[in-house]
Amino acid sequence: DRARATALLVPPLDTMLGQIRATLQAEAVTRATLPPEIAGNWVAKDGRALVQVFPKGDSNNNAVLRRFTTAVRAVAPDASGLPVAT
Repeated sequence: DRARATALLVPPLDTMLGQIRATLQAEAVTRATLPPEIAGNWVAKDGRALVQVFPKGDSNNNAVLRRFTTAVRAVAPDASGLPVAT
């Protein structure tokens, strides 16, 4: 009957929906709240952060890559990565 089906299906559904609501609550993200496995990829042990920049324009174009590399090296002479190596 309908009442028995409701009693069997609705409580677990309510529990699952409550868990989903709790999971989807937005919170501020800071270095302190990042999981270590993520922070370790972006923040060095001495506190320096990894910064990624990308060229504007066609990254398959050598002239674009040369301009990009020149601009990056002007502010970060020790920069590394594929465009710099190329």
